[in-house]
Amino acid sequence: MFKLIRPGPELVIDECMSPFDVATDKHGDGTGAPGMTKIIRKPLGVGHELKSVADVKTKMIIRLEFQSGAKDMQNAPFNGQYQSHTALLLRMVIPWRDTWRYVI
Repeated sequence: MFKLIRPGPELVIDECMSPFDVATDKHGDGTGAPGMTKIIRKPLGVGHELKSVADVKTKMIIRLEFQSGAKDMQNAPFNGQYQSHTALLLRMVIPWRDTWRYVI
């Protein structure tokens, strides 16, 4: 898959939200799906938090990672070896390792 996408020289790591509307909850119990979170600082702050990598040149999101609770994320690659933000950075850009791209 990664051979089909050739990002430009700059990649940006950021966070995204996939909003969830309790009014359209199919199960009707208001609990949503596993991994739901509430972030007050977001305009639509209830949903799934994702970390993303975007290509600056094409403005495309080219990689996503769903975020879970701290207990679940402990088993993610590089966690335990590095602090959580460094581990996230390494996981997100591993397909482009040693390609001399700037990561912002």
